[in-house]
Amino acid sequence: MSDADVLSSCQTRASAVSSMLSGDKATALSAALQDPPLGAKDMGARDLNSKTVMSVLDAVNEGDVDCIIAKLADKE
Repeated sequence: MSDADVLSSCQTRASAVSSMLSGDKATALSAALQDPPLGAKDMGARDLNSKTVMSVLDAVNEGDVDCIIAKLADKE
């Protein structure tokens, strides 16, 4: 997969996750963690992916973080 494809995938995921933030935060976090750009050379894609995950965590009430993390599958 080319760097441009990786960045495009991260942008698409960021947009989808952003639209999920008004709903179920556990689903949004799961989506944000899907197909991370592991080993990608494009730092922009890696940064965007990190910001996407952090945007979900920032949107979660502090008291709900443990519950939402507990809902994640082992591979996430």
